[in-house]
Amino acid sequence: MASARQHLTDSLQCPICKDLLTKPKLLPCSHTFCEGCLTQLHSTQVLGNRIMCAVCRSVAPLSNNNVSNFPTNQIVQSLAEDFKERSDKKRATDSTDGASSGQRCTLCDADDQGLATFYCQHCSEFLCDYCLEQHNRFTQNGHHELVSARDIASGEIRTQLACIEHPRELQQFVCITCLVRICCRCLEVGHQPDRHEVIGIEEYEESHKAAVDLLQEKIEQKTAVIQSHSSFVKEKIGMVENIIGQQRQEIENVFEGAVERIRRRKDQLLEECNIYQRSLCEDLEGIIEFHEDFLENLSTKVSVVTEESTAQCGDQSLTERAARVGEIEALVKGDNLDASLPESIALRAEFLTFQQAAESKGLDLGTVQVKEWELRETVSFDGGVTCLAATPNGQLAIATRNGDIKFFSTEGQLLQTTVMEGVRGLGFLKDGSCIVRQTNNKVTVYSLQWEELDGRFETLSKEEDGVGGISVDIHDRIYLDYKKGRKIQMFSPGGGQAEKEIPCDGYEPWYVSVIGSGTRVLALTHSNSVRIIDDAGDKKHFITKEVGSHIHPSVCQDGTILLACMNHSKAVFSIERYTSELEYTQTLVADQKMEKPDGKWCFLQEVMSGKVVLCTPDKLYIYSKLFW
Repeated sequence: MASARQHLTDSLQCPICKDLLTKPKLLPCSHTFCEGCLTQLHSTQVLGNRIMCAVCRSVAPLSNNNVSNFPTNQIVQSLAEDFKERSDKKRATDSTDGASSGQRCTLCDADDQGLATFYCQHCSEFLCDYCLEQHNRFTQNGHHELVSARDIASGEIRTQLACIEHPRELQQFVCITCLVRICCRCLEVGHQPDRHEVIGIEEYEESHKAAVDLLQEKIEQKTAVIQSHSSFVKEKIGMVENIIGQQRQEIENVFEGAVERIRRRKDQLLEECNIYQRSLCEDLEGIIEFHEDFLENLSTKVSVVTEESTAQCGDQSLTERAARVGEIEALVKGDNLDASLPESIALRAEFLTFQQAAESKGLDLGTVQVKEWELRETVSFDGGVTCLAATPNGQLAIATRNGDIKFFSTEGQLLQTTVMEGVRGLGFLKDGSCIVRQTNNKVTVYSLQWEELDGRFETLSKEEDGVGGISVDIHDRIYLDYKKGRKIQMFSPGGGQAEKEIPCDGYEPWYVSVIGSGTRVLALTHSNSVRIIDDAGDKKHFITKEVGSHIHPSVCQDGTILLACMNHSKAVFSIERYTSELEYTQTLVADQKMEKPDGKWCFLQEVMSGKVVLCTPDKLYIYSKLFW
């Protein structure tokens, strides 16, 4: 069929122009070419009255030098003319009968499909005129139903299939019960209407199409809902990315902050090492400078004596010369150099240690400690402590709950006991007079002989403002704090009305200590927080220790601040030094073991003799500096 036609087309094609042969001329080598193609080929060859075949390259003689003298291939010419006539007719048919269908023949080869003019319902094939002719040649196809391809394309006639059970019949019905297409004979055998639900195939297709259309609408609606939901989900993805991005940025910020804190802490620790190193090196360099000054002085004196011995100076006293020589001899014979001093200074480098922080302290690197302080004495006593103060002559005055004031030396020796009930605060003026604040807020000044001096202090009531401690500045002005009333009063040593009242807005002053002349006050505001305020009550500096620790402050004579940090759960305490702006400078005592006291309150005091005293409710810890 179509394949044979393709072979035929190839056989009728000129090897030179590739078109259908026109006036085919046969060469002696049996190859056929268009007469015009041979004429053009001969004109390009320089062979005279000969011509070379374009296929096999054989040379043939040319009569009268004219290609028309070659014999005409009558068989090929007849086939070519017949093929051209049939092709023209096919194109004409395509442009009329089958043009409106646009359907190609489904039996022709793919590269030679003509337009279909009919459709065979039994074969389920579209047929061109040629294939229709071949189809009708077979007698068994005589019963096949043929319809116009244009009617199929326009929808006037529906395509049908042959019944699987009865191939000579077309499927015209659908058994809804069995969901199969059936023919009219199937209605009689196996799909009787009285037992099966049967409808026409067109009705079924229309119903099915309506169901598909409805399903398509539902799909479109579902698609719109899903797309809307997908957009909603994408918004949530964006929200998640935004929220997580914020947290990620927060982590970055916290990380950078932590790195910066670690860097600052590292620099602080290194600077502590540098400061201690500079102090030791300055001491050692001082010894070198002393030696250099000694040698320079000795060289000067020797130069004078040498010059006198070579010069003839009759007016010079021999006694003076002898004295100068004797002075030089005394210097030379002086004490031998003592290696113990530089040795002891150098060994002090071993006092500096770095104690790495525990893992539980997070990003804390640790502390640099200089063991300049050593626990020298511990003194135990009963009754509990209510307050502690240092006397001008370097003693310790401790008021107990037993109703007395005990005076100790800095070596821990009990020197004196004075009976006095309800002491809440102690302070001393420069002349040694003692200021006592009792639990009823009565303030009394006592002489060195413990005689009560004149002067009444108009303090606030215990009921309304509570009780507190006492502090004295370098001008002997007296400061009383009131925890409940949230204020601080300042009095002159003579008593009377308060000269100034400092508000404590937003916090309770648990304990106060005056810094220097009283322009600033150190206030303990919580068990783990202290602040420095000015004389108007405004906060200037602030520090808070970790939750669970208890701190107890004290102001030193040089204006620096000591903080005792108590960890009662571990029964240890540390003592740290800070600047007057609450910046850490040094750890004096680290993780000192202590006996667990009955209470958590304690007192800290620096004594003028180079001692630091920590007093818990039942024990006195006295620390001395190892070197000066």
